[in-house]
Amino acid sequence: MVGDVAANHSTSCFTNRGMPVEKEGFTMLLTVAIALGMVVLAAVGALRGVQRGVLALIATMVTGMLVTLWLPVWSAWVSATFNLELPGLPNWLFTGGAFLGLALLLGYGSSVLLPQPITATPPPPTLAERSISALLGLLNAALLSGYALFFAAEIMGERRFTDLVASSPLASLIYSWLPWFLLVSVAGFSVLIVVRLAMRALANRAQALGPQPLPPAK
Repeated sequence: MVGDVAANHSTSCFTNRGMPVEKEGFTMLLTVAIALGMVVLAAVGALRGVQRGVLALIATMVTGMLVTLWLPVWSAWVSATFNLELPGLPNWLFTGGAFLGLALLLGYGSSVLLPQPITATPPPPTLAERSISALLGLLNAALLSGYALFFAAEIMGERRFTDLVASSPLASLIYSWLPWFLLVSVAGFSVLIVVRLAMRALANRAQALGPQPLPPAK
C-alpha cells in the first residue's frame, strides 16, 4: 500500500493541469528560445546589411534542403551511434543542433567570401536599409525555427510532436507557417532580381541613347 501511495504521489508531482512538468518546462524553454533567437537575429541582421541578410536566408534554405534529404540516414546513424530511441527527443536535439550549427556557419560565415569595400570607411546604411536588414534577420530566424520544428515532427512523429508543442502558440504558428515563410523568401528574391535586372537594363539603354560625343574637328 505504501508503494501504491508513493507511486500515486510520484505521478501527481509530475503533472500540472494534465501536462507533465517536464513537458511543460520544455515547451516554455522552446518558446523562449524561439523568441530570443528572433530578437537576436533581427538585431544582428540590422547591423550586417541587406546583402549579408540575403546570403543568410539562402544558406538557411540550402541547409534545410540538405538536412531534409539526408534526414533518414542521419537519424539512423545518430540512433545507432549514441544508442538513442529513433523517434525520440534526443535524436531531434542532435539533428536540430547540427542543422542550426551548419545553417548559422554558412549563413553568417559566408560573408567573408564577399569582396571587401574599396573605401576604408563605407557610408553607414540608411534607416530603410537597416529596417530591411532587420526584417531579413527576423525572417531567417523564422525559417531556422520552422525547419527545426519540421525535423522534430519528422523524427518524433506528427502526433507526439503536436502533443509536445500544443501549449506553445509561437512554435505552433511558426511550424504551420513554414511553407509560407519559404514562399515569401523565394518571391522576395525573385522580385529583387527582376527589379535589379530591369534597373540595369534601363540604365544601359539610357547610356546607349545618351548624347553622342562630337566628332573631332578637321
